[in-house]
Amino acid sequence: HFFNQSLTEGLITASINFAGAFGSLIAVPLGIKVTNRICLLVSAYMAVILGFVILIPNIWIFVGVRLLQGLAIGITSAQGVCYISDMIPKSVVAPFWSFYQFLYVFGIAFSYILSAICSKRFEP
Repeated sequence: HFFNQSLTEGLITASINFAGAFGSLIAVPLGIKVTNRICLLVSAYMAVILGFVILIPNIWIFVGVRLLQGLAIGITSAQGVCYISDMIPKSVVAPFWSFYQFLYVFGIAFSYILSAICSKRFEP
């Protein structure tokens, strides 16, 4: 299948990251144009629905779905925090943002460490 080529794997991996970065950039202007709640709901539903479409044998459709997932994830990650910070007391906004950043970085590091462990354990 197409997962054996390193260029294809890089394209699949990078597509969600680049689209997520773009989604994070457009999240605030989009949240201003429509409400934060609507923006958050649409992007969250989009990410869930696209999660079921991911099992497609065509590589270009697969990369397109990953791009849309990245866009939805980027918007959701930025809008979720904005939406919650509007609802919590102002005295805990700074600790909330710090905790969010910690969990975000910890989640990325954990996924890379787990991926490295699994790739070493299940080598052919």
